[in-house]
Amino acid sequence: MGRPLSGVPRARLTAFIDTSEQVETKIRAFDCHKTQAKDTRRILDRPGYREFARQETYVLARTRLPGLPLPEDDLLAGIQSE
Repeated sequence: MGRPLSGVPRARLTAFIDTSEQVETKIRAFDCHKTQAKDTRRILDRPGYREFARQETYVLARTRLPGLPLPEDDLLAGIQSE
């Protein structure tokens, strides 16, 4: 906690997605994994988890989109259906 995508330097992160409206849904989803209840409680009981869960971070592995502005805040921006 306290740093996004553990082990990845912040400079390599290419997308920061606001998930603040989904925090409670994410927490309810943890409860769907009963076999992982011990780990779930450990994560959810950490101070600051709700604040931490307000943002998802990603690293772009590859793109075919020319001139993609980074960092992204929408993973589907610029993608067109065929």
